[in-house]
Amino acid sequence: MSVLTKIFVALLVVLSLLLSAATLTFVNTVEADRLAARATEQQLRSQVASAAADKARADNLLAAGRDAAAALEGQIASLRQQVGTLEKDLATRASDLAKAQLETTMVNADKNRLTAAVEASLASGKEKDDLIARLRTDFDGKLSEFTDLNVRFNEVTNKLDITEAQRRNLAEQLTEARSSLDRMATALKDRGVDPTRVTGGLAAGAPSLNGVVRSTVNIGGVPYATITLGSEDAVRPGMEFNIVEKNSARFLGKLTIVEVQPNEAIGRIVAPDSTAVIAGVVVRTQL
Repeated sequence: MSVLTKIFVALLVVLSLLLSAATLTFVNTVEADRLAARATEQQLRSQVASAAADKARADNLLAAGRDAAAALEGQIASLRQQVGTLEKDLATRASDLAKAQLETTMVNADKNRLTAAVEASLASGKEKDDLIARLRTDFDGKLSEFTDLNVRFNEVTNKLDITEAQRRNLAEQLTEARSSLDRMATALKDRGVDPTRVTGGLAAGAPSLNGVVRSTVNIGGVPYATITLGSEDAVRPGMEFNIVEKNSARFLGKLTIVEVQPNEAIGRIVAPDSTAVIAGVVVRTQL
């Protein structure tokens, strides 16, 4: 075998080895690319699933906001109806008071006439005693009527004071309800939700807290409740909680925190029926 032939054979062997190495490298590269493509596909599927979950949570939050808005609108309508009823009752009480004052004036006029008659009878001589006796009887009767009218006048005045206090309390509750509705609309607007379509929501930045009403008390005609959450749970004055029944989750009203202790807090109840808020009902910052 010639030297040229040997060189050719050697080159052929080298080329074969290079071709085998290139083929192996290409196969490994293709397999790596295929694995990378599969990983990328799985990652994209995971991102799609996460986006779908985020959309579902957003839909749930929007639905909760709409339910809260509907409940709050119902409370406002109920409060307006109660205010109208109290205003009518106030007008009736005022009319009764005017009648009582007129009757009192008439009694005083009768008393003055009787006094004048007594003074005139002093000069009548023989019939003076009989006339005085009759006048005393009449005067006692009028005095009794005056006493009864005075009692009625005091009763009407007390009822009028109570009615006025109730009207003011309901007016304050209505104002707080409207303020709460405005804050909810602003919070929804901050989240990109049209407040003209949804009028309820949560106070912006409120943490998710769940607690239970421990006790209730009525102070000066205003209902208050003590809850099982305090400053250690990030509760602050001015924070609002939704009040719901434990089993049915029925919305009962709002609780605005006015005083905070480490393990409990006291809040003012704003509800159509504050007597429904009893120990054991649930308070939540988020519905």
